[in-house]
Amino acid sequence: IAPLRGDAYKASLVMRPPEALCIHIQRRHYDLSSQRMVKVSRHVQFEQTLDIRPYCAYEMPNVPYRLMSVIEHLGTAFGGHYQTYRRLCTEGGENDGWVLVSDESVSSRTWEDVRGCQAYMLFYVASREEPS
Repeated sequence: IAPLRGDAYKASLVMRPPEALCIHIQRRHYDLSSQRMVKVSRHVQFEQTLDIRPYCAYEMPNVPYRLMSVIEHLGTAFGGHYQTYRRLCTEGGENDGWVLVSDESVSSRTWEDVRGCQAYMLFYVASREEPS
């Protein structure tokens, strides 16, 4: 639930947990004093796992989500460059670390690098475990 102007509130709730969850972080807004769009550079905290139960319309079993990718925008509200942090996984789904993909360049990164970026989009995947 997010406060809007005045006494209004806006809420978006999940009806059914999706397999993939994409979260877009609004990084631009119109600044009345300068009469133009400006980029919001405030850091947004995010974790490697996400529990969406507090955002569900109904009580649901725990379906943990695992962060798989983060898109970062470098530049201003009028232009710039996008780059992607991508989780590397083995066939068994174990974490092998992170890479930064920017145009033709791919380089190893740590979780600290990823969590310190200016996230523009977060991509989570449901990590439902099959019963054995």
